[in-house]
Amino acid sequence: MALLSGTANVDAGLGRREDHEHRAKLLAASFECSPVLVAMLDSANMIVLVNPTFEQQMGPLFKLSREAFNHAAADEESNAALSAALDRARSASGGTVKARNVHMLTVAGREGFPMRKHFDWSLRQGPDGLLCAVGEMVTEADEEQREKDPELIAFFQEAPIAMHWLSGTGQVLWCNNTELRVLGYSAEEYIGQPIMKFCPDDEELVLEIFKQLGSGNAIKDVPVRFRSKDGRLVPLLIDSNVNYTNAGTPQQAFNHTRCFIRDDTGRIVREAQSEALMMEVMRTHKLFDVFVSRTLHLIRTPLHLLAHELEELKLLHLQHSPLAPLSPLLSSGNDLSQASIVAQNSPVPPADSLRASEAEILDSSSRLISKIITMARDFADSVRIEQGVDMPVRFASTDLLALTKEAVLSISSFARDGVIVSLEFEEGSGSVHTDADVLRRVLRHLLTNSAQATFKGSV
Repeated sequence: MALLSGTANVDAGLGRREDHEHRAKLLAASFECSPVLVAMLDSANMIVLVNPTFEQQMGPLFKLSREAFNHAAADEESNAALSAALDRARSASGGTVKARNVHMLTVAGREGFPMRKHFDWSLRQGPDGLLCAVGEMVTEADEEQREKDPELIAFFQEAPIAMHWLSGTGQVLWCNNTELRVLGYSAEEYIGQPIMKFCPDDEELVLEIFKQLGSGNAIKDVPVRFRSKDGRLVPLLIDSNVNYTNAGTPQQAFNHTRCFIRDDTGRIVREAQSEALMMEVMRTHKLFDVFVSRTLHLIRTPLHLLAHELEELKLLHLQHSPLAPLSPLLSSGNDLSQASIVAQNSPVPPADSLRASEAEILDSSSRLISKIITMARDFADSVRIEQGVDMPVRFASTDLLALTKEAVLSISSFARDGVIVSLEFEEGSGSVHTDADVLRRVLRHLLTNSAQATFKGSV
C-alpha cells in the first residue's frame, strides 16, 4: 500500500510539472505571437527581452539593447514623459502606468535608417524585478484625431455659455471652465457635489426640472437662481435634455443631463427697466390727466358763468321784446299724434330788426359757449380713454324726449341755409334707463355730422 501511495504522489508531481511547463510554453508562445510590442526592462531601463512585433516595429534587440529604453524617445518632451512613466511604474504596487503619444525613433527599416513613430506605452512590474512595457503604434488617423481632441476639449471648456452634466441623482459629473468662472468655484469644490447645494433658493424648481427631464421632456429658458461662492445670487437660464444609455430600447436608462446655461441678468435688468419705464409713463399720464383736468376746469368755469349771464340777458330781452325769436318754434296739439320742432331762419319784421339782431347775438353767443363747454368735456373724456382709464357709466331713468330736444336744439346752428332740423316723436312716456351723458354725446355727434353733410331737405 505504501508503495502504491508513493507511486501516485510521483505521478501527481510529474503531472503538475508537465502542466506548469505546458503553461510556460503557452505564455512564451503568446509572448512571441502577440500583435502588440512587448519588452522586458531591467532596473536600469535597459531592454533585455523583446517579442517579434517589437523588433518589427522598433528594431532588432542588438541595436536597442545598448541604451536605456527611454533614450529611444525622439524628443526631450517624449523622453521626459516616458522617464516619468517608468519611475511611476517602478514605484506603483501592481498598477499599470500609461504614457500616451510618445514619439520614438525606430530602426526597423530595411536600411536601418531612424524613423519617427508614435506609440502608446503601458508599463507594469514583472517578475524578477523586471518591468514589462507593452506598446501600440499610433496610426496617422489616430494621431490626427488626437490633435483635434485638445481643440474640441477647449471648445467646450472655454465656450461662451456655461455647461454641465448631472447624474440621475443630481450630482455634478462635469462642468466647463465658464461655469466655474461664473459661480466662482474651483473644479474640486463644484464637480461631484449635488446641484441642490448651489440652488438653495430654488429647490422646488430644480426638483420640477428633474421631474420633467426624467419624463423624457426637454426644458428651455427656465430661470434658476444659483448661489456663487461669495454668496451672490446669480440668475441663470437653463436649457437641458437627457442622454440615455441603450436609448430607444427596453433597457433605456438615465445616463446624464446635457445642460446649457446662460446669464439671465440682462433679461432681468431689461424687465426692471421696462417696469420702471411703464410706471413712469403711467405717472406721466396721471400728471397729464391732472393738468388737462385743471386746465379745462379753468376754461369751463368762466364759460359757465358767462353762459349763465347770457341766459339772464336773454330772459331780460324776452321780457322787453316778446316778438324777438330766440329759439326754434315748438308746435304741438292734443289732437295730433306727432309734434315737430323746427329750426329755421324766420323773417324778422323791419321795425324790430335791431332788437332781433341783439337777440340773435345773445342766442348765438349762448350756443357757442355751450359748444365750447361741451367740447372741453369731450376732450377731457377722450384723454382719459386714450390713457386707458375706465370711464364710469351712470345708469338712471332718462326722459328721452327732453334729451332729444336738447340735442336737436344744440345742433340747429350747424344746418345749412334752407335745411330743416326737426324732431318727430310719438305721444306718451319716453323714459329709458341709460347714461344720459353718453346718450346725449352720441346723439349730438350723429346729428352734427348729419347736419353738416346735408345740403338740401331736412335732418
